[in-house]
Amino acid sequence: MSYFPPDFLWGVSTSAYQIEGNNVHSDLWAWEKKRKWEPSGACANSWELFDEDLACLKELGVNTYRFSVEWGRVFPEPDRIDHEVLGRYLRQAELLNKSGILPMVCLHHFTNPAWLLKLCPLGWADERAIEHFLRFADVAVEALGPQVKWWMIFNEPNVYVLQSLGTGHFPPGRRAIATPVTGLLSSAMKNVVIAHRKAYARIKSRRPDFQIGIAHNVNAIHPYRDKPSHRRAAERWDHFFHWSMLDAMVSGRFSSWDGVQEALPGEHRDTLDFVGINYYTRVYVRPFPLVMPPLNLIPLYSEMEFITGRFLGSLIGTRQGDRPREDMGHEVYPEGLREVAVKAWRRYSKPILITENGMATTSNEPLRSEYLSGHVRALDESVRQGVRALGYLHWSLLDNYEWSTYRMRFGLYSVDRADGFKRAPKPAAGVYRKIIEAHRLSQAGAARP
Repeated sequence: MSYFPPDFLWGVSTSAYQIEGNNVHSDLWAWEKKRKWEPSGACANSWELFDEDLACLKELGVNTYRFSVEWGRVFPEPDRIDHEVLGRYLRQAELLNKSGILPMVCLHHFTNPAWLLKLCPLGWADERAIEHFLRFADVAVEALGPQVKWWMIFNEPNVYVLQSLGTGHFPPGRRAIATPVTGLLSSAMKNVVIAHRKAYARIKSRRPDFQIGIAHNVNAIHPYRDKPSHRRAAERWDHFFHWSMLDAMVSGRFSSWDGVQEALPGEHRDTLDFVGINYYTRVYVRPFPLVMPPLNLIPLYSEMEFITGRFLGSLIGTRQGDRPREDMGHEVYPEGLREVAVKAWRRYSKPILITENGMATTSNEPLRSEYLSGHVRALDESVRQGVRALGYLHWSLLDNYEWSTYRMRFGLYSVDRADGFKRAPKPAAGVYRKIIEAHRLSQAGAARP
């Protein structure tokens, strides 16, 4: 028996840069060439093939679709708005509504306009980025508001800041391991929170009925060893990386890496209507005493292996855990979704929406199906523990461009980029469709006298 409510949101998530294609005005377009990444090109060509994406959504039987609006498309230049682009996004939202599918829009999913980096060379560590973003948010919400009532202002801002100012993967490409940028990390995180809080206040002043939240990366954090020093390291990383930004969005007080708290501007104290969680895996954390605080710990993300190599990474501890792993190296750990949902609910007493959850594989489709069903069960278990769960949005609808490569395939549908971008369902799409249908049938049965 499912404990999900009758109005539970079943859906999928995508992001504009990863599926639309040819986002030539975004900062990553030139960055791909600079870093010699596999070119994104036309991606899944969803900018031209939205009708085919809509057909996939209908086939799945979902009632919700989360997608993002590409800032660089809307503002190809600092003072020029492309109204044709806004009209295209509005039409997409209208078609979703007519199909009985709730559109959810994310305003920032890892990309900025190319011109922003010229004006703000340190990216979001420069507070001037805030006002540029707020202008975009005002324009997008005003244009799409007639069709879109649910908004996520940022997607995984913690990951974005770390990747742009910590690992150097995204522009502006600063690396914490090479330069003393922990101050930049905290500044960027604070600026993103301020932008969120101001955008929330502006939107609510015009449309108090809109639902506004965030899609935040929260994985299950465990100590590498059952020792006090390891537990302290895990708690420090969990608080700073997962909860400090959310805490500031709710309380109006931001806590930097060193624990210093700062009151943030804004009239609204609480600026989250719901907490969106992107959950993927379990991450172990260990102390690293050879380095001075605050960098004296190591979160053992499998992505470290892209820098260290698998052998050295495994020596450090990136392969801790005994569960199956997918192509990103993520351990398949469904229980962690329950852990983080319960923790977020108890921390904020706000509805929880799983805004992303999925795995990459090119060859193990049975594992994808097990991953999906196992994580849905884990969310159901969290509801039994008192969590108010709004919904589950799987990542992702389509195989997409995974921030440097097409090798990591998260989609419920494959995309044949050599044959007209044809979409084809994978076995997990059928599994998801059956899960959704079973929930509908159980609710229909419960409603009968």
